[in-house]
Amino acid sequence: PREPGPDWPAADRRLPPPPLADILYTLAPAGSAGDPDAENRGLIAALAARQRLAGEIADAKAARRPDDFHAALAIGDREQLALLLIDLADELSTMDFVRAAVPQAAPDLDPDLALFLWRETVLPWSRAVELAHLAEP
Repeated sequence: PREPGPDWPAADRRLPPPPLADILYTLAPAGSAGDPDAENRGLIAALAARQRLAGEIADAKAARRPDDFHAALAIGDREQLALLLIDLADELSTMDFVRAAVPQAAPDLDPDLALFLWRETVLPWSRAVELAHLAEP
């Protein structure tokens, strides 16, 4: 019998997928999902737009401090890149915006739940997308 070939050493270049399962399980009441594609097209489109926006945000952050980003990229330091991408003031203002926008955008959704979803799923995923956008060719 032939031995299995060696593992491919190249890194996966795809951006991380959006946390759809976590978001959908939280937002959809049990038993209410008819045709998930029909009901969730808006959510999928919004997350795809957020993914594109995260790439643009990463480029803008890198443009503000190009020397620091180029130095981290030159040595392949993902941890330093992740630290350079953190913008706490922007993240806090976005969370304030989410809390204020929920009553108009989704009146049936508890604002605290929306903020929790943003903080625990969308924000970490956005950070991972920004890092992947800059660090992976």
